[in-house]
Amino acid sequence: MLPILEIAADGRQHSVKSAISELTKRFDLSSTERAKRTPSGQQRVFDNRVAWSITYLKMAGLIDRPVRGSYRLAPKGLEILRAKPEQVNVHFLEQFPQFTKFKAKRRGMEQFRRDGRRADTQAKLAPKGSVVKATDGLMSDQEIDNAIAALRTLFDFTRQLRKIPGGRVATYPKLSSSLSESIVAREIREGRAPVWGRDVKLSRGGREADLLVSFGNRTDRVEVKATGRQGFQYLGPKDVAADVLVWLHFGAYFESDKFDPLEAYWLEKPAKVFDSPRKIALSDFKKKCQGKLQITRVDPKLR
Repeated sequence: MLPILEIAADGRQHSVKSAISELTKRFDLSSTERAKRTPSGQQRVFDNRVAWSITYLKMAGLIDRPVRGSYRLAPKGLEILRAKPEQVNVHFLEQFPQFTKFKAKRRGMEQFRRDGRRADTQAKLAPKGSVVKATDGLMSDQEIDNAIAALRTLFDFTRQLRKIPGGRVATYPKLSSSLSESIVAREIREGRAPVWGRDVKLSRGGREADLLVSFGNRTDRVEVKATGRQGFQYLGPKDVAADVLVWLHFGAYFESDKFDPLEAYWLEKPAKVFDSPRKIALSDFKKKCQGKLQITRVDPKLR
């Protein structure tokens, strides 16, 4: 990463594209080495490594990114150059607290995604009619908080990544079903769901449903849908056939610094409204279910 700092030693603003060109000459890369692409085929390997190096240097506070696709040396970066280090690598950057914090968040996000995939897989592989224990798939309050913090960091990181060359291929994360189901499950357990009272038994439903809620002499199959800013979902056969369908709308929650409550839409016996599966926008869903929806405000994060 040291050559990237050296290019900007003149204090001027440099484009990432020009830095890549200069580095290609410095390292005397062959046409074959330059042509090598990442597994996705969307970007050259060398360009990708330069882009990530610039991101790391930015997170360590050694460079600034005044406009998209460019960088310049920050005061701290100038101090580093004056100290004449032999090399600047990830280990070197770990002396800066903001970089170690960034790395910790990345590890947390990766762990969150692994946990979410594992919980989803456990639910899908459970035998039909079986119940997956809550501890196997539903998050605790603290885990929900951690997941929300990780997702907000990931959204912000993706937004920054999309500003670098080739970064437009980076996509914003999908909301994990384990997170949305855990938030809805907490609302049910705490008696804030408009359908049941407080005295309920709650569990994961395996292949039968997202959640099973036992209340009195009945057991309801609950399906949970979640949307972000776009507010568009597919209601499948299980969603239509459920006893209760819950649509949890996050909107721009993960792109904001605020913790405003979310909206949850509770629909009993969705088959009475929808005669078949379909793709539908939230606005159309509300119109179609007018008079039948119960709407609550959900605070997903602990205070």
